[in-house]
Amino acid sequence: MPRIPDCIADSAIYLYASERAAKEGQNAGGSGFLVNVPSVPGMGHLYAVTNRHLVDGSEDGKFWTIRVSKKSRRH
Repeated sequence: MPRIPDCIADSAIYLYASERAAKEGQNAGGSGFLVNVPSVPGMGHLYAVTNRHLVDGSEDGKFWTIRVSKKSRRH
């Protein structure tokens, strides 16, 4: 298993119904984490992993906007 890059090692994602809600940090629909999957040397694909019902839609709606927070500082 390859090492997780430092830039995503201490991060978490929160999902929101809109960009405005994400910027304000209000009413998060759920959370998840980032995974880096290497493809060719020096490159990879970054995936956001969360629960399926958050993006498929539920009684609360769909949560397609992601806000990334790091342990050391929110982004």
